[in-house]
Amino acid sequence: MLTSYPAPMDIFIFHDKWANGMNVALFLGAGASVPYGKPTIEQLKVILSKESDDIKDFLSYYPSIEHALTAINDINKFNKTEGAKWRNREVDPQKYSSLEIMDADLHRAIYRICSWRRDCNKIAANIFSPIFGFVQEQGSEITVFTTNYDRSVEEYCAQPQHKIRCVDGFSPRSGRYAWSGDYTGSNGSDGERNVFLYKLHGSLDWKFDGKNRLIKINIEDSYMALPNVGQDFIIYPTLEKNSAESGKVFAEIFGKFSARLKMQDVCVVVGFSFQDEQIKKRFIEFLDAGKKLIIIDPSKNTGLQKTIKALPKDKRERVTQNVHHIKEKLSVRAVNCIINKIRDSEFIRKIDNSSRF
Repeated sequence: MLTSYPAPMDIFIFHDKWANGMNVALFLGAGASVPYGKPTIEQLKVILSKESDDIKDFLSYYPSIEHALTAINDINKFNKTEGAKWRNREVDPQKYSSLEIMDADLHRAIYRICSWRRDCNKIAANIFSPIFGFVQEQGSEITVFTTNYDRSVEEYCAQPQHKIRCVDGFSPRSGRYAWSGDYTGSNGSDGERNVFLYKLHGSLDWKFDGKNRLIKINIEDSYMALPNVGQDFIIYPTLEKNSAESGKVFAEIFGKFSARLKMQDVCVVVGFSFQDEQIKKRFIEFLDAGKKLIIIDPSKNTGLQKTIKALPKDKRERVTQNVHHIKEKLSVRAVNCIINKIRDSEFIRKIDNSSRF
């Protein structure tokens, strides 16, 4: 039961479009994987700190794992510059070697912690089925954005009883599923529907092949030896992303996410920390355009709060009224309560002064 709503709120009918169906998207952050036994971003830092003393010392210096991973990113970028060649004459190279080892240890730990367990398929079905069913009731396509690496959505779609096909930008090519960036596709026969999945930080089963093409292997293993398969494609949850550093594919996925988000009327955000600057910027644009965010998360969402508070007053007020924060973890009960509230009353709640950021 949702017992953590703020004080009574004003209610208004969103507009007549709701009765005719709206475009409702789902955005999944680390907190959305809690029902599957996966850690939140804050919990991930604690777990990773137990990997080794070096990792513990490094992570303890930073307020969040996003800050720590950004630091590794920045150091790795600097080490490729001409300035690093000069500085390295004065600095013990062993420090850089230790950083590389620590980076590799973090990489392996993320694969181990975030890999999907098949025994969680039933939990995923109980959560996704009512959400996807609700979106279909609105007559809109099912759109899922996620920064998570796990295969929860893909595994759900793969179960034939759900009659759902996952469209994720990969197409069959030379016996493998290779990245094409194609997110088109009509619904299939026998009532099969599409789920359009945008994995903004990559996936545990994405790798580059011998021709430097991104392929999907459906195996979540960082070190499994496969013919003509090499580097993994996951993007650490750093504060900012650099498309030049992450490659053409990341820039393409992010561009398609940005375009798709603009098509939505409502985005239900689950367990996202709002630390990623590029994604946060898109959400502010989304809110400023009069679109609605429903945030399901027990935390205070300080990342979004700080950004909104820094806006000019007129824009801040306009953006704030389009945010509804439900201080609840994702659960089957929470999903059903939220959907029933929206469906039965046919409104989006307007935040009053007691619940504004």
